[in-house]
Amino acid sequence: MSKVLVYPWEIGAFFTRRIISAIFLIIFWFAVANGSSNTLNFKHLVAYFLVSGAVQNIIFSNGWPFGKKMYRMIKNGEFSNYLIKPISIIPFLFFGFLGENWMAVAFSVVSFSIGIIILPPAGIFNILLFLIFLFLALIFSLSINLFLACASFHIVEISGIKNSIDHVREVLSGSLIPLTLFPIFIRQIVMFSPFPLLAFTPTYVLQNSIPLQELFQILAVSLFWSFGLFALMMLFWKKSLKHYEGVGI
Repeated sequence: MSKVLVYPWEIGAFFTRRIISAIFLIIFWFAVANGSSNTLNFKHLVAYFLVSGAVQNIIFSNGWPFGKKMYRMIKNGEFSNYLIKPISIIPFLFFGFLGENWMAVAFSVVSFSIGIIILPPAGIFNILLFLIFLFLALIFSLSINLFLACASFHIVEISGIKNSIDHVREVLSGSLIPLTLFPIFIRQIVMFSPFPLLAFTPTYVLQNSIPLQELFQILAVSLFWSFGLFALMMLFWKKSLKHYEGVGI
């Protein structure tokens, strides 16, 4: 944090860039809502994008910045410094990364607060559900970031993989288009994938009253993908560390 505070213009540029992006997204959906033959509630759309955008920033899924940082550390040899220290590497690096990116979290808090003012949560139970799904989203996002870090041990350049995953995320997570606007059949298929957890699902359970059957289905799918992928990535991480140490990088 101290490094950022030395350069106050960087803080202003960060918030300005995020605000401009949000404004253009709101203008786009305002035009869509006005020009659509269907009834689109502009107020709900604005609240949705403010909250879902906050979710993506909090869990660091937008561009997978934690995975990118670890990739750079591995390639420039900095990562070797942590192998000789008596620390748990992933938590140590993640919380250090969190401290360096506090502006994204601060912006998310502001964005989320405005979103729930525009459209308050459907109920107290929905707030609890939001926190549960936000935690599951963080676990899943951390798994993808770890996958990119692990891939760095074996592949010279991971930017192509990262960009491919990011493009899929933007479409299937609901970060660009709310999944409620998808055709029903396609939406049902997408909801069985893990990507809605990264934006749509936490926002959806916060803003809507959901039937128990649908809620249990969403929860079961989210638990399966978040913890299943995290367990798989931890195994991949341990094998990648052995490979890293074995080749003497």
